[in-house]
Amino acid sequence: MFAHDHKIEVGDYSGVASFTPGNFSAASLELTAKAGSLHLIGETTLGEREAIEGALREDVLETAKYPDISFKTKKVTTTRRGDGTWDVRLIGDMSLHGVKRAMTLPARVSLEGDTLHAIGVFEIRQTDFNITPFSFVKGTVAIKDNVTLSFDIVAVRS
Repeated sequence: MFAHDHKIEVGDYSGVASFTPGNFSAASLELTAKAGSLHLIGETTLGEREAIEGALREDVLETAKYPDISFKTKKVTTTRRGDGTWDVRLIGDMSLHGVKRAMTLPARVSLEGDTLHAIGVFEIRQTDFNITPFSFVKGTVAIKDNVTLSFDIVAVRS
């Protein structure tokens, strides 16, 4: 029941991206996701989805105790690509499960009018954030320590 990769989506998040078009080195990002808003996508069995989401919220992330997951940049580096997009490295702090750690998040960024579009993939280790990788059935089915996270964010000038 739990022996495959799960896709989880954030349902409630907010943030602010500040940048000057053409000069991303002065950019900044503050993003906060509500840990309790994480939910599985693509699971067809209601019982399985509820069991996994319950374990994620209560046993893994302890959302009652640590309700927010956040990232705030300290520095941004960029390289312009030939297709008009930018390779961006967001260097900052991620706060998760009561632990703040320095992280670098890679992103591909494009601009069109007043809209910024950023996509990226990165990996974290749960144990780096004092999260014990969860296991089921007395340890015979375990969740890996490494978790791959991806994002696809659209920001519109306000």
